[in-house]
Amino acid sequence: MHEFLTEFPPSRRRLSYGAAVKACEAARAREISAEAARDALITFAVTAGILWPSDQPIVSVKPVARGYGGFAA
Repeated sequence: MHEFLTEFPPSRRRLSYGAAVKACEAARAREISAEAARDALITFAVTAGILWPSDQPIVSVKPVARGYGGFAA
């Protein structure tokens, strides 16, 4: 979580960003639970508009080596 947050573009950070970073650091220091840090990250993700809705399936597409450079779902 910490790496994701530190690499997140500064222009897209919201007020909840700072709370998520502090929660992650506190969890690493065992000052709060991992669940509390996760909740802070989810709050940040919701406010930043990057949380994938739980009611939509995640579909992965990977490039494959085929004769015509197709993709496999």
